[in-house]
Amino acid sequence: ILWGNNIPFLYEYVYKLSKKLNVPIITITCEDYPLKNYNYMTFRKNIFFSIIQRKLKKYCQKVYSISKLNIFTNEELLNLYSSKTSCNNNHVIYFGSSLLPSKNSVSKIENIFYGGNLYEDRLDSLLKLADEIKKKSSAVINIYGNLDPVLAQKLSSKTNVKYHGYVSYETLIEHMYNSDCLLHIEGFSKKYVNDCRYALSTKISDYLMLQKPVIVYGSEEISGIKFCVKNIEKNTIISDVDFVKLDYIFQTTKLDFNPTNLFSLEAVSEKFCNLASKI
Repeated sequence: ILWGNNIPFLYEYVYKLSKKLNVPIITITCEDYPLKNYNYMTFRKNIFFSIIQRKLKKYCQKVYSISKLNIFTNEELLNLYSSKTSCNNNHVIYFGSSLLPSKNSVSKIENIFYGGNLYEDRLDSLLKLADEIKKKSSAVINIYGNLDPVLAQKLSSKTNVKYHGYVSYETLIEHMYNSDCLLHIEGFSKKYVNDCRYALSTKISDYLMLQKPVIVYGSEEISGIKFCVKNIEKNTIISDVDFVKLDYIFQTTKLDFNPTNLFSLEAVSEKFCNLASKI
C-alpha cells in the first residue's frame, strides 16, 4: 500500500519492488503533489526542485500504470489522476473519523471552535467572517493551532476572537466536544486556491461526525468546500451574499446531515476491505 506523497524515492522503490516480486500495489492519494507544475514548497523557481519533481512525476506515472487499486479522498482528485495518469480501478473513500456524535445539547451558539494552522489566506477569511458574526451574535471564536506571531497581531483588534495557541490532539478534541459550533476556513486568493484546489481537510470528517452546528467559509473551487456545498449547503458560505446563512446557522442546535456512512471508521474500513479483497 502506497500512501501518495511528494517523495520520489518511495514511488521508485514501490514500483521496482512490485515488478520484481509481482506484488500488487494499492495507492491511497489525498494530494496532487506529483502533478503540480510549480515549486509548491517555496513558490520560487529552483533547478534542484525541478529535477526532483520530474523524477516524482516519472515514477508516479509508472506506479499508476501497474497499480491494482487506487483510492482517492475526493472526487476531484480521482478525476485529476484519471485524466493525467493511466490509473484504473479508481474509487473515492473519504478520510475516516473515530469521533462519535456529541451528547452535549446546544441551546445557543456562544463558543465557536476553530482548530488547525492559520496561514495568511485562511486568517484573512477568518477576520472577515469574525466581523460578520459580530453583527449577528455575541459568540466568540476560539482558535487552537499554530499561527505566526506577526499574523497573530491581526487578531488583537477582534474582540470576538481568542487565540489559545497550540494544544495537544487530545485537548483539541475535548474543546471540540465542549464547543457550540465548529468552524472550517479556507482562503480565496488565486495562489491559495491553486495550491489547495484538491484538498479535503481531515477536520471536515471530524466536524461532521460530531453533529454540531458548523460554519464553513472558503472558495468553492477547493474540493473540501465543494463537498460542503453539496452536503451541507445551508452551513457553507462561499461569497459575501452567503453571509445571510449565519442567521440560519445561529438558530440551529445540530447539523442537518448524517455523515456516518461516509466518515465512520466502520464504513471506511468496510469499503476499503471490500475493494481490496477483489484484487
